[in-house]
This record gives sequence, structure tokens and C-alpha cells, in this order.
Amino acid sequence: MPTYRDSKVKHLQIKRLPPGVLGEAYAVVCANHISNQQYEGEVYILAQRTQPRLHVDMFAFDASMVPENLEKIDLDYVLTEGDWRAEQLIFKLLCQRAKELNAPHVELLDPEISERPIPPFVSCWVGNRFIEEIREIAKQTESGPLSRYLTALMSTITYTNNGAST
Repeated sequence: MPTYRDSKVKHLQIKRLPPGVLGEAYAVVCANHISNQQYEGEVYILAQRTQPRLHVDMFAFDASMVPENLEKIDLDYVLTEGDWRAEQLIFKLLCQRAKELNAPHVELLDPEISERPIPPFVSCWVGNRFIEEIREIAKQTESGPLSRYLTALMSTITYTNNGAST
């Protein structure tokens, strides 16, 4: 899978939900400039409940199809679209969890989704959380910066909760 240098990555934290709904949860949004006027977005949601899971959304924009006086399609535009898609995916997950828990009020929860100043991956990796999900993001991403970061991370030692290395 090709990786693109011209890329932006944003890390989001999903807070203000009861622990049993999604558990520890994060989102990663990537915007990639593929070629000329072609852009691609990637959204990854990591959620702990009912078991660690990765939820993915990929999308693309052809800037030549949108008049510049209407919208300027660039990395920032794609990143903003990715934020919106992450939010929609989180609400979809809340609806699924509401059905699983037989708790309709879960659909009405209003999580706080905020940008993280640092990626969540180091603490997750060292704490032995979301290991397979992080590996899957590394396989799927076409973002050069995210791919390099995760490759470097995965070359480190992981630790189980009892401190034994793996």
C-alpha cells in the first residue's frame, strides 16, 4: 500500500461517556494528498467495549469536480470532513451499543470529542491495549507520517499488565 508524505493526522479523544458504553475510546483522522487534485481521508475509531475493536471509514475527494469558488478542497478540508465522519461513526457506535445493552438512552448520550495534543498509541501499546487494532491501522493507513510513527512504535517492547515483556 503506498504511503503519502503530503498528509495531516489528527488524534481525538472520546470522553464523557459511561465506562460501559464504549470504554476507552480514541479516533484518528488522516488527510492524504494522493496526486494533483486527488485527496483521500481515513478515519479510525478504537473502542474498548465490548471488546477492543477498530472501526474504519475511508473516503476520497476529486478536487477537480468541485468549483474552487464553492469550496477549496485541500488537506484541511479533508481533515475537517474526517472529523465530521468520525463524529458520525461514534454516534453510529452509540446506537449499536444502545441495542446491545437494551438501553435506548445510550443513543442520546452526547460524548465530548476533543483533539489530543499527543497520540494515544504509546500508552496503549506499552499498556498492552489495542495491540491488534494498532497493527491493523499500520497496515491500512496511507498516511506517511502515521505509518512511520506506528512502525517505530511497533518495533518497541510491549508490556503486559503484570510487567512481563512480550
